[in-house]
Amino acid sequence: MNNWEDIDDDNDGILDWLDIDTNCDFDDDNDLHQLNGQSGWNGDSVQVVFADDGLSTITHLYNYAIAQENDNTVTHHQSGPSNTEAAITRYEPGRGAGGGQGLTIYELRFPAATWELDNFAAGLCAGVGLTMNDGDTEDGQGGQKGWSGWAPYSCVCKSLA
Repeated sequence: MNNWEDIDDDNDGILDWLDIDTNCDFDDDNDLHQLNGQSGWNGDSVQVVFADDGLSTITHLYNYAIAQENDNTVTHHQSGPSNTEAAITRYEPGRGAGGGQGLTIYELRFPAATWELDNFAAGLCAGVGLTMNDGDTEDGQGGQKGWSGWAPYSCVCKSLA
């Protein structure tokens, strides 16, 4: 069973951008995959927030997960255009890239059109919050148990304060 203790338990990530895309890639080490229903946030999942350059308003909020029952990609565009792309792959413990632990790989793409732009240019600014959620099935832990990331409070609590 996975027991989320602190930020060192979970993940590695990278954020990059090209003229036409912003890409987020995460590797989540996790020996137990759990997601309540297909919510995209209540269990093992990734949440992404984009805010205006003044960090005063959340402009986009997206949730991504892989369904526990059928390995389908769950995308929940809570706020913002739905023209994003997600590829999520789950390796169970002892198999594939995960070795002794399970491994979930999230690859997310946000085209410039997500911000109604043709492409990105020098000088553009935005706030970014990225959260890796951990869900477990032990007593009292059904759903979201812990989280970590870059500015995770912005995703989890929908607040920039």
